[in-house]
Amino acid sequence: MIVSPSIGVMGALGGLAIVVAMAGPSPSGTHPDAPPPAHTGGFGEPTCQVCHAEYGLDPEGMRVLLVGVPVRVEPESVHRIGVVVRAEGTVVAGFQLAARRPDGRQAGRLRAVDDRVRITIGDTPAGEVSFAHQTALGTEGESRVESRWTVEWTAPGTPTDVVWNVAGNSANGDNSPFGDLVGLASAGTQVR
Repeated sequence: MIVSPSIGVMGALGGLAIVVAMAGPSPSGTHPDAPPPAHTGGFGEPTCQVCHAEYGLDPEGMRVLLVGVPVRVEPESVHRIGVVVRAEGTVVAGFQLAARRPDGRQAGRLRAVDDRVRITIGDTPAGEVSFAHQTALGTEGESRVESRWTVEWTAPGTPTDVVWNVAGNSANGDNSPFGDLVGLASAGTQVR
């Protein structure tokens, strides 16, 4: 039996070659229902550009925005945070958002407010972190300029600074990693 990380596991059985694919991203590089956790570009993480790498980050004509991120809040207060991806001719779009303390640990709680958003827990060097992202339903639509999602955030119960990181993807809908745009945004909140 020969093991190759790029090909998978190959073996011979009665003269027939058997190939088993290693688990990983889909061959097209698309993740319509759940991007891999920890791809916000914050805290040394990669971005959606791991797959969608044809263009540079934050290309001309594309913007990723965080809307409603408060500058200062009370502990355990609840807020609606918007994510906006703007780019001409978007067919499908997605995002991944995290709210963390300066040391990378989770800051508060994220909650999906509709079926266009889901929260996934991912392992990071600082521990488990919640990542808000689009669902397949949240990617869809006709060709458009703007895509929006809303997430509810409950501030931590103790004073801290909060670092927001979001990566957004404007895709052309061909189910490949080519021709897609990736942008980033960040913000900060003080819990006092």
